[in-house]
Amino acid sequence: MSSVGGKYLRIAETSRGPRTETGFASTEQDPGMNDRIEWVTRVGTSVSLVACALLLAPGFAGVGSSLGFAAVALGLAILTFVYRDRLVALSDTSWVRPHLEIAWVGPLVAAAVFALYRDAAPAELQTLGAVVGLIGMFNYLLRPLYFFVGGLLTRLNRAL
Repeated sequence: MSSVGGKYLRIAETSRGPRTETGFASTEQDPGMNDRIEWVTRVGTSVSLVACALLLAPGFAGVGSSLGFAAVALGLAILTFVYRDRLVALSDTSWVRPHLEIAWVGPLVAAAVFALYRDAAPAELQTLGAVVGLIGMFNYLLRPLYFFVGGLLTRLNRAL
């Protein structure tokens, strides 16, 4: 059994080799570490993209940031946190479930940005949204480096 994101997942054989219930790849080196890296990068990327969308929408509508937007984003975060089990139940596909379990963090990040930059003009809000989205995409694109470092640490740990 491998622990990913606080959930226990059993490894099931598929046509593409060992995979977890969430669809993340497992390897013989250290399936737990690879699953954790996969989970963190995928979920981290989806959180930042949700926050990006929430920041870009008012900016594109020509409305600047305010504490009202922070309150709305915080309310959305609370709502999605409270109903996250129902959101997960809506999904029939296992790879979507980890994203839905943590979907409440995206509006929380957006609320923090709205509150920190409450006087931002619409163009500045678009820029902030783009930066948050870029951070998520850089996280996703650096996955091969994360796997390399994780494999290297696993080998070093076994050698010592």
